[in-house]
Amino acid sequence: MPNNKKSSKRDFMKYSGWGMQLFISLFIAAFVGKKIDEYFAFEKQWITILLIFVLVFAQFYKLIKELT
Repeated sequence: MPNNKKSSKRDFMKYSGWGMQLFISLFIAAFVGKKIDEYFAFEKQWITILLIFVLVFAQFYKLIKELT
């Protein structure tokens, strides 16, 4: 039984770390995308949207690869 608790704590830490990594990566992608959009003077924030979608896709792809 104690081994099961240790395993669940390890899993919790692993996936909470993944959540923080996703959050920080999204913040950086949004910041960089906004700066690029401002530099090229786009009316819409296309680069920001594109970077966020690519990042989310990459993060979920990485998660799925780890789980399988």
